[in-house]
Amino acid sequence: MLKILIVYESMFGSTRSVAEAVERGARSVVGNRVAVALRRVGDVQPEEVSDVDVLVVGAPTHAHSLSRPESRAEAAKWARDPARQLTLEPDAREEGIREFLATLHPTDAAFVAFDTRVDAPELFTGSAARAIRKRLLKKGLEPLLPSESFLVTTEGRLVDGEDTRAEHLGRALVEEARQTFPATGAMAGA
Repeated sequence: MLKILIVYESMFGSTRSVAEAVERGARSVVGNRVAVALRRVGDVQPEEVSDVDVLVVGAPTHAHSLSRPESRAEAAKWARDPARQLTLEPDAREEGIREFLATLHPTDAAFVAFDTRVDAPELFTGSAARAIRKRLLKKGLEPLLPSESFLVTTEGRLVDGEDTRAEHLGRALVEEARQTFPATGAMAGA
């Protein structure tokens, strides 16, 4: 059975929305020999990661890269400002993808990295997906698909059409995984 695990960190809900859309897209084409799981980064158990074929990792872009304790504290400060109209995710102040990747157990999984970032050129915003990719490559994992950035407005909401792009990514990663891991039986009953 082909196993796909989607792990995400989210501050204000946009990255969670993208992760949920990737899951929807993947589930729309999985069949009975593919399992898809979606987890907040703080809810991931180490054994879940060591037993997957595809690890999908997503995070918001903070200060050109992955969040840090300081940037998560700043996000909490923004959420307390009524003028910003932001709602902090329940686990936003806890450890994030940066810490998760630092302690990642060995795995033979292929990976897909994604991020959310403000709708501006990457040169100005940076990319958490690029940082995720770099860290996973150093751990010996191979990319299944190119990294993706999903754009948000300055108010922190997904730009129109980004949820559809995320669903497409979910479908594409299942199709690519079926080709990459045919021995898992993913082609049977698909």
